[in-house]
Amino acid sequence: MPNRSDNLARPRARKGHEHDKPITKVSTGSVVVPDPNPDWGAMATMLWSSATDSGVSTFYGSTDWATLYLLCDTVQHWTEQGGRRSPELLRVVMQGLGSLLFTEGDRRRLRVELEQPDAEPEWQAELHLLVSDMSTATP
Repeated sequence: MPNRSDNLARPRARKGHEHDKPITKVSTGSVVVPDPNPDWGAMATMLWSSATDSGVSTFYGSTDWATLYLLCDTVQHWTEQGGRRSPELLRVVMQGLGSLLFTEGDRRRLRVELEQPDAEPEWQAELHLLVSDMSTATP
């Protein structure tokens, strides 16, 4: 999984990749997020609610929400299967979630990083200082 941009030794643009290609931008209309299916079980509902809470859903258009709805329906069907569940169906669902940038690894591969809105907690800043002091200390 690629590192976050703030963990790189040098900017990606200097590594010889073609990241300077122009991006085509189009404005979107209003996006209406559909309500989840009340018949979904715990797994499909958890996927839906985690998507609505995620910062990446800011970029979702109507087709993305429709795709997620379909994937949640598929997950519901997969969890209801009796006996052995289809690994192929799970692979298709995971691939579909990846196309929606569902996990951090998916987002990093496309160089999309979600920032936490709050500043770094004090305890975390102290931990960083402690670790840096330990790494510079001589045994």
